[in-house]
Amino acid sequence: MDQPVYTYHIDENDVIFYINEEYIKFAVENDGERLVKESLGKPIWNFITNGLVKKLYQELIAAIRKTKESVKISFRCDSRDRMRFMQMEVFPHIENGVAFHNILMSEKFKADGYTPDIIAILGEAGYPMCSHCKKIKIDDNWFELEDALKGKLLQNKNLKAHYSICKYCNNDLKNSIEELKMKVMF
Repeated sequence: MDQPVYTYHIDENDVIFYINEEYIKFAVENDGERLVKESLGKPIWNFITNGLVKKLYQELIAAIRKTKESVKISFRCDSRDRMRFMQMEVFPHIENGVAFHNILMSEKFKADGYTPDIIAILGEAGYPMCSHCKKIKIDDNWFELEDALKGKLLQNKNLKAHYSICKYCNNDLKNSIEELKMKVMF
């Protein structure tokens, strides 16, 4: 059986004008129904809070509009009990809009130490957490949260996180943007 495709579209002004039923169902199952309902008719930028991530996506969308080419991006979309490995295809859509199609590639249950309490604490602000791969930054290194917990790297530290983007995911996005820009130059 084919995987569902979780889809949303933005118009030429970057306003979210379409969300498919699969995306809405996924949101409801993950306590995100309110967010989905609030997002229709609003700019996508209202929902990307980190400045660096927002800038990268603005560049990516501009490059897609200019080249009329698509890009595939891997990312994580975790729930409280599962690690979800997703792939997003971003491509040009009607009247200078852009479509985002997301597919679940694989998922696995989180280890026992990765509890809802830890996730809630991390969501309060403090440690940078990559919005794409969900790794957290401790000192100058990026770690899977499970590895940081197992290695006791977070002991006696204030467990708080805010979304950012790690250097690896940042480089992947920049490379995708540059590849699109190169297509326009030739």
